[in-house]
Amino acid sequence: MPTSDEQLRARLRDLEDEARTLADVEVETYEGTTISTVHVDPRSPAARSMSWTDLGDELILEVGTHGGRWELELNEGAIAFLEDVVRSVMAGRVRETFGRGRSRVEVTLADGSSAVETGYVSWLPTPGWKKRGRVVQYGPY
Repeated sequence: MPTSDEQLRARLRDLEDEARTLADVEVETYEGTTISTVHVDPRSPAARSMSWTDLGDELILEVGTHGGRWELELNEGAIAFLEDVVRSVMAGRVRETFGRGRSRVEVTLADGSSAVETGYVSWLPTPGWKKRGRVVQYGPY
């Protein structure tokens, strides 16, 4: 039997409550819509903030400065991925490589695999930026 949207959203609320034990959490709602964004700000200055937005049938998870943005359909697999990424970021298993107008976020998940996403503000090519860029290994919450 498929998981209902309400069951999936209950898991998101549970994750929000879990994050509150380690971070300052603010929920932003948008008047006249069902859209909401959960902002998670760590109490440790060495840790990485993150947020997720519920658009109804889609979720957007953001961890990095330019990179680290995942657009997910609202389904059980996406919720499991979001839970894994959020818990991994809270555990300090995230690093970000910065280049001019871009960043690459790598989150090491609980099973040892990685979720990697690169985002750009500038589309000008910068060969080798991932090797030469400034790397920040974020700490746990």
